[in-house]
Amino acid sequence: MAINKHITRTVWALIFTVLLALPVVTAWNLIAAPMNPRLLAIIGKRLGGVTAKDPLDWSWKAVSDATLQKALALRVTEANPLRPLLIRSYNQLRASLFDELTAQGLVRGTDRQLLETFYLDDYCQRTVGMADERAHDRIPLLKDIQDFYRSRGGVFLFVVTPSKLGYMPEAFTGTRPCPSTEAARNELRPRYVDLLRQAGVEVFDAAALIYAQRRAQAMPLFPRNGAHWNDLGLAIASVAILNRLNEVAGRTVAAPLTYSITIDDQATERDIDLIGFQNQLLDPPPIRTPHVQYRSGIDCNTFSGRDANAAIVGGSFIRMTAEILIRDACMARLDSYFYLKLEREGGVPFRTLDRDLGPAQLARLRDVQILILEENESFLGKSAHVRALHSILMQR
Repeated sequence: MAINKHITRTVWALIFTVLLALPVVTAWNLIAAPMNPRLLAIIGKRLGGVTAKDPLDWSWKAVSDATLQKALALRVTEANPLRPLLIRSYNQLRASLFDELTAQGLVRGTDRQLLETFYLDDYCQRTVGMADERAHDRIPLLKDIQDFYRSRGGVFLFVVTPSKLGYMPEAFTGTRPCPSTEAARNELRPRYVDLLRQAGVEVFDAAALIYAQRRAQAMPLFPRNGAHWNDLGLAIASVAILNRLNEVAGRTVAAPLTYSITIDDQATERDIDLIGFQNQLLDPPPIRTPHVQYRSGIDCNTFSGRDANAAIVGGSFIRMTAEILIRDACMARLDSYFYLKLEREGGVPFRTLDRDLGPAQLARLRDVQILILEENESFLGKSAHVRALHSILMQR
């Protein structure tokens, strides 16, 4: 009996301590975390995804219409150290009991494949002739960019990367009404690439390469719970891009690579990034995952091309190739410009060097000797970073 009373007192003491500590830790998160996110004190893993916060408007109008109060309440709620644990627990309950997706903007296809819905929205809006319209607008820009570097003795390569939807369309097109025709969906990329080649643009179609490997490989090149290619898909494309870059340059500007593969059940963060968005309490069950080790017969310390001033401009697919080119293919001075302005990445280990790049930082692109420009298949002919790069280069 005495033991039960002791346990009861201990439990109540713990609850009382937590209740006392909660406002103190919340205040700490409000004050310290904005200065350094690593100082954030929470219970459990941080939540994935990004939520936009309304700015704090200290005007009388904001007070009278309760805008300020709502913004302050949101900040206090997000600073609560228990919030991640409570959200993850609730999401896990929904997923376990009702098999629900616990993040907006996701769609589940056959074999429980996950995809972000904006890929499917774009895919289902394609029309016959869209490739001609987009290529007509894009070709003058790409020709100008290519001529800019070639006129200075540089190297230019335009790369089209694949999408998970393009790799396995049948897994998702039946999940919702898809008004475009199969002919229109299949026409866009091949026709677009063909028109660019006819116009003289140096193009490498990495998407076509990956799609052709679908039945040649023993395992898929896109993970079930991720949006991007897995290590094997990345390796196949990156080695091919590297080889094509050397061909276009007419010399070895990147050390040739081979690779070996091991398979285990240890998924990388990239393999389960769409699970991360769902903010559940438990990790997903293990799944067979390829891991790649690269090899080169060239010593980077003595490689003549290691000092070449190079850059990659593109999205989330090509930034992974950038890391391989820097770390394994001896392109030590290559910088990756994520959607041109968002981040500049590079170095070993591969890391963010700058964020929110301004005109002075982007002007460096005028001086690079090697430029790889990428568009993903899902955004062909409408990626904003291509037009923005053109504007930078054409400035007098």
